[in-house]
Amino acid sequence: MSTELEKRILKEMANATIPVSTEYIAKKMGIGWGTAIRYILELMVAGKIKGLKTTKSWVFWIEKTPTHASSHEVFDKQNGGEKYG
Repeated sequence: MSTELEKRILKEMANATIPVSTEYIAKKMGIGWGTAIRYILELMVAGKIKGLKTTKSWVFWIEKTPTHASSHEVFDKQNGGEKYG
C-alpha cells in the first residue's frame, strides 16, 4: 500500500528536526489538508510514524533511534543515564 505520496511524506518527516503539522505536510506535498491528514493517519495506524493530538491540531514525527546503539544504551539514555540492574 506504499504509494509515491506516502514515500514522499515519510522522507519529509524523516528530514524534519521537529514534529510537523498536517498543514506543513500539505504545503510541502502540494496537496489539500484533507488528503494530507488521510495519508498521515494511515501511516500512523500502520506504525510508521508517531502522532500526538495537541489542543489546536495534530503533530507527527518519525521515532529516531540510533542504529549503532545497543538496546541497553537506548534504555539508559531514555532513563536519564541511570543504570539498571
